[in-house]
Amino acid sequence: MCDTPKVSVIVPMYNPGSIIQRGLNSLLRQTLKDIEIILVDDGSMEETLAEARIAAANDTRIRILKTEVNSGAGIARNLGIKNAGGKYIAFMDADDYISCDYLELLYRKAEIYQADISKGSLIHVSENGKRKKTQPSSDQNSTIRKGLKNGKQLYTLFLYNHYSAIYKRQWLRQHNIQYGTSRYGEDSTFLLRATANTERIVFDDRANYYLVDQPNSLMKRMSENRLDEQLLALREQVNYLIDRFDDHIDLQYEMLRIRWALGVQAAAVRQGNMDQKASTFLKGIQTEAMRLPNLPQLAIYSPMIGALIEYRENLCSMIMRDIECDYEEDALIDSVIRCFRFASQHPDRGDLFENPLQECIARLCAYLLGKSSFKGKDVPASKKVLFIKKLYSELRGKVDMPFLKEYLKKQMSIKKIIRLRKTISLYR
Repeated sequence: MCDTPKVSVIVPMYNPGSIIQRGLNSLLRQTLKDIEIILVDDGSMEETLAEARIAAANDTRIRILKTEVNSGAGIARNLGIKNAGGKYIAFMDADDYISCDYLELLYRKAEIYQADISKGSLIHVSENGKRKKTQPSSDQNSTIRKGLKNGKQLYTLFLYNHYSAIYKRQWLRQHNIQYGTSRYGEDSTFLLRATANTERIVFDDRANYYLVDQPNSLMKRMSENRLDEQLLALREQVNYLIDRFDDHIDLQYEMLRIRWALGVQAAAVRQGNMDQKASTFLKGIQTEAMRLPNLPQLAIYSPMIGALIEYRENLCSMIMRDIECDYEEDALIDSVIRCFRFASQHPDRGDLFENPLQECIARLCAYLLGKSSFKGKDVPASKKVLFIKKLYSELRGKVDMPFLKEYLKKQMSIKKIIRLRKTISLYR
């Protein structure tokens, strides 16, 4: 092992067997020679470690660490971070591999610009190494570059593919940046912590990380345990967001977090027929989402917010529809209150509130003038009376009324306003 390695590469492994050979070979062939390779055994069976031990015996740059019990890749990577000696740290999964100049390209770019993060490209490949079309190699980098140019914060842009970059070790330790404790979603927790503290990120699209899509990988198998772990990951991320940003969390990022969690639930219901578990999981998501300062509650119940349309289309279960029916009126009111409060407090952020607010108004008008969007039936007059009384009470107590009136005048046609007034007066 090098006395002062330039890069430490951390590879978590669990029963790796011979599958680790390709990845190890790609590390040993790196044009940057001053590296250390830290293989972290996460509770593997002894017979599966033969290949890793042979490699360590033949190259002093390789060492093997061991977790006390099988705890997941995140805990294994954290152990690697704690024991790494390189100036920068890279991560690679045991069944993936990298281009021969990957570490050298990223290291040089990081050194030139004194960057916290130096990011390469990620390429999806099949087990035989054939490239897939699911993600062009530089697609994510282009998105991040464009977002930074437009003034967006990095934590809202670099959301996944944590292994396609190297990170300055001293900086990671200074900010206590680690992976989450959950078995799933731990990587997005790490990236949230990392990108929220980054002062400089650089890119080299020529540095390629090859992600091997395994047909039977853990990420493609759904279980009740996975839902529990994803909820834990969401809770850790919400905790960090609140501690780090207080009331200044980016609304779009809040939506992305919840969309991610709901997408996991949709996949679980679709693949595992876990309607009952999905209902419990949804309530957990609701609890975490309501701790965020900007997110309209209606996003939890309905497809009103555009980011959740995909979730609704993919969910092959009627349980969500039942939940939406039960909470439709309360969710409508709460979403209106939240949207108008955010808009009045941040009038210069129309880019964040305009679409949700317009959707709120459209949904509210449709409910008052027409049918329940979930039940497809006319709303009974008795329900409209209670709904309008509660809406008025909430608006008067929680919303800047001059702002609300001015906004409605600008956004709604005279004809619709007159019609709404008649409807409201009829049921008050």
